[in-house]
Amino acid sequence: MTSPTVLFSLVAASSAVFVVVQQAAARRWGFVTKPVPMLLLILGLFACGEPKDETIRALLAAGLVASLAGDVFLVDEERCFLPGLGSFLVAHLLYVAAFLRGADWGAIVPYAEAYLAVGAVLCVLLWPRLGKLRVPVLAYALVLSAMCAAA
Repeated sequence: MTSPTVLFSLVAASSAVFVVVQQAAARRWGFVTKPVPMLLLILGLFACGEPKDETIRALLAAGLVASLAGDVFLVDEERCFLPGLGSFLVAHLLYVAAFLRGADWGAIVPYAEAYLAVGAVLCVLLWPRLGKLRVPVLAYALVLSAMCAAA
């Protein structure tokens, strides 16, 4: 079993390395440094033995892999924004499925309403600047709101 403290420290340190690399404008190293935190989280999911529910663990693992793909796509944001957004959309749908497994639906409704309201306000504020990305961003905001409520 991996210590959560050690894992968190490694994820934080590798994330900091990526930020430093990006700030130094060493973009080619972003392809190497950006995936490391997510790879560590995937490893940690299997190493820690939690959650015990195999279906939840499989959904979380698939979500982390989709998040990893999104991270890799977004290293080259100018050319790969939509594939990155799509990967994160799939990841959040998988997280929603994992978080809702065995959930108390009555307890989720107030959170869902609150997160949807926040998401709607953000979409209204961003709408004039989204152009052709309006529909993908709206879909992403809806799924992200659902993921937050489910969590």
